[in-house]
Amino acid sequence: RQRLAEILAERITRLAELADKVALSLYLQKEASAASEQQAFVESWPQIKASLETRMRENALSPAPEAVAALIDKLPCDNYIKTLQGLDYATAQNLTAWLEAHARDSVAGIF
Repeated sequence: RQRLAEILAERITRLAELADKVALSLYLQKEASAASEQQAFVESWPQIKASLETRMRENALSPAPEAVAALIDKLPCDNYIKTLQGLDYATAQNLTAWLEAHARDSVAGIF
């Protein structure tokens, strides 16, 4: 559970970096085909981040499915992304489905 929390916190940090880069990009460009979507993301980021952090706190006590917990426990601290990229198809699909459900629930109503 601790490892999963660390991974999720790292992903939120990466999303925050993306929000900063998108904001800078909007500032630097005069016209962009996706400017309205980018602006919506930048403006919604504080709500998205708060929702994700709340969800993480609320789910800290609820266990991940056994297969997910077992996988997370085996991930190395130094480069878990490489390990995830090397997962077999079925395991990757199960993990993706679980993560997508959490992400969908976390941002419901924001967009």
